[in-house]
Formats: sequence, C-alpha cells, structure tokens
Amino acid sequence: RMVFMCVELTWLCGCCVYLFEKHKVNWIMLLNIDPKCQIQASHLFYLASLQTVVWLVFFMIYLSEYKFGLFGTGAPDQYALYPVAMIVVQISILFLPSAYFRVKYRYGVLRCLGSVVLSPAFRVTFSANVLGDVLTSFTRPLKDLIFTGCYILTGSFLTQEEVHCAVETPVVVWVILVLPYWFRLCQCCRRYYDSRVSTNLLNAGKYSMGIAMSAVTAIDWSRFGVTVYASRLLWTSFFIGATMYMLVWDVRMDWGLFPSVDTFLRTDRDN
Repeated sequence: RMVFMCVELTWLCGCCVYLFEKHKVNWIMLLNIDPKCQIQASHLFYLASLQTVVWLVFFMIYLSEYKFGLFGTGAPDQYALYPVAMIVVQISILFLPSAYFRVKYRYGVLRCLGSVVLSPAFRVTFSANVLGDVLTSFTRPLKDLIFTGCYILTGSFLTQEEVHCAVETPVVVWVILVLPYWFRLCQCCRRYYDSRVSTNLLNAGKYSMGIAMSAVTAIDWSRFGVTVYASRLLWTSFFIGATMYMLVWDVRMDWGLFPSVDTFLRTDRDN
C-alpha cells in the first residue's frame, strides 16, 4: 500500500503540474523552486508510468507465484521475495540519472522534508506547507512501514514465520500515525509566531483534534476501569467532533465554499 500511494502521488503531481501549465500558473515561483528547473507534467507522467509498470509487474508475478506457482516451486521463501524486490527497484528508480530531475532538485525535496520534520525550528514556506499536507494523507500507509521493516529486517520474509518485532508496539504505531499531524501542528504554531494571525491557531486546533482522536482510540480504557460501552461512546464523540472540525475548516477556509457574511447584504444604489 505504501508503494502504491507513492506511485499515486507521482501521478497526482503530474496532474497538478499539467493544470498549472494549462492555466498559466507559475508553480515554480510559488514553490520557490530554481527558475532554471525544466520539469514539466510530461516528465512526471513518464516517471509515474515507469513506477506503475514496475508495481504491476511485481504484483502480477507475486499473485501468479502465490496462487499457481508459475515461476517456480511456489515455496514461501520464493514468492515472498517479490515484494522486497519491488521496494528495492522502486527506490532505485529515484536514483536514476536524469537531465530534468537533477540531483540538486532531489536534495531540495529532502531539505524541504527536513524543514517539515524539524518544525517549528524553520520558517514555514509554501512548499513546506504543501508537503506537510501531503504527509497527513500518508498516515495509514506510514503504519505499513513498521510491519515492512520488521518483516524484512527480522528475515521473516524468508521463513514465513509470524513477525515478532520489539518496535511494533501500540505506542510506536500511535506515534507513527500522529507524526504528520504533529508536524502540521508545529507549522501552524510557527506561522502564528511569525504573523500573529489567529487563524493559524484555529488551523492548529484542527490537527490537535486529529492527535487527540488518535490518542483516544489507541488507549486501552479498560485498564482505567472504563466499560466497553463508555469507551466506544468516547471514541464516537471524538471521531464526530474531529471530523466535523476538519470538514468545516476544509470547506470554509481551504476551499472557500461557504458564503461570506456580506453575501446577502444589499448593494448600495443611487436613489
């Protein structure tokens, strides 16, 4: 799922750049990218196509080997190698030399990611803001990294034994899930510190609700004497509250779909 989400992200980046080019939006300037950058939508589509072909080939080989043993004996230690090989190939694609995806641009993405992770130590740029929002969409796929890391590092993909990893605990899983929200929360606090605009605090509240919702669902409330029905009621309340907060914020502030307070006022007319 994590690899598929990365492939989908490349496709979506290509679609965004295509729309920017079509409507003459200077996205290079908005994201503070080197003006000499020649990356176009076609280049991103080519990269996404290559990633998709690799993903589909390994996925089909894996299914064929798992179900029918078409490429060997069907032994568990053989078909389990295909997902590992797919991850290695997908990562290798990112290091391929390119006249358009130059090394300094790749380092620029890493620096932007570093500024997001180290928020609020750095001033929040528009590109860091966008990258932080993208990370919040990867909360569930990021959880897969824990299992995948344990699956590979412990050698379980060779023996097909049950994965036992000291790192894969509910606390660690919860931390991984809330990290993207924490990054955005720190960014909002830094933006308020720099601008003193109270809207940034309201935006920080949205991500605080997300962290609180994850915490409520991760806690074993039975240890505190809370009944199952009470804990489910608590879960539901936090889910509804956080979802409504995020929905209203996205629709009103990010998308601007709610009418303003002046929409229904009469315009001045000359008598």
